Order: sequence, then structure tokens, then C-alpha cells
Amino acid sequence: MIKSFISKIKPVKMIAALVLLSTGAFAEISDIQEGNGWYYLYNENGARYKTVSVQTVGELVGFSESYFVGKNGAWYYFFDDKGNRFMTKSVNDIGTIKHVSNKGFTSQNGAWIYSWDKKGVRTGTRPAK
Repeated sequence: MIKSFISKIKPVKMIAALVLLSTGAFAEISDIQEGNGWYYLYNENGARYKTVSVQTVGELVGFSESYFVGKNGAWYYFFDDKGNRFMTKSVNDIGTIKHVSNKGFTSQNGAWIYSWDKKGVRTGTRPAK
């Protein structure tokens, strides 16, 4: 009885995963364009799948496949691929963000370069050249 129950669940999970993939629930950011007060997020197929207000994001600093970063005044805002803000960091603490990658970002604050993971934890420090 348990085997028949498990065999019925597997196809249902596969169908659910396919539905989520087809609806863009697992979209990867391939591009972000600005226009008319909005940022338009495009997936790997070139289709626009999300629109986020420039007022909410601020100045776009960088993006990767899974998140993007905006600077608004003295704050950096971090957004996931669905456009939801998941972290806020002070410009005074981070400095200037130099690069954003899928695993994290780098910043420079004065004479120091900092490496950060995607969750905002500092993972390395070295002097700037």
C-alpha cells in the first residue's frame, strides 16, 4: 500500500515542478532594463517576467542570476529574483559595491576591499591597491 502511495506522489511532484518552472517561479535574471520609472526583469529566455518601481529599488548597482542590488540614499537594498527585498545594508558599513555575483558581492570602503556572501556576511578582507 505504501509503495503505491509513493509511486502516485512522484508524478504529482514532477507536474508541480514543471508548472512552477513554466510560470517563472524559478526565473533567473538575465537582464534588467530601466524605463518610465520602472525596472523590468528579464529571464534567460528574454521574456519580461517582473516589474519593480525605480522608487523602491533606487539606483541599480548590480545583479546576478538570483538577486539584484539598488542604492537609495544611504542604503543598499537587496532583492531576490522575484523582486522581493530580502536585505538592507548601510552604505557606511559596506562602502561602494564593486561587483555582484551569484554567490555574493565585493565592496570597497576606504583602503579595504571586502568580500560578502549573498546573505550579507563578510567573508574576507584585503587591502585595496
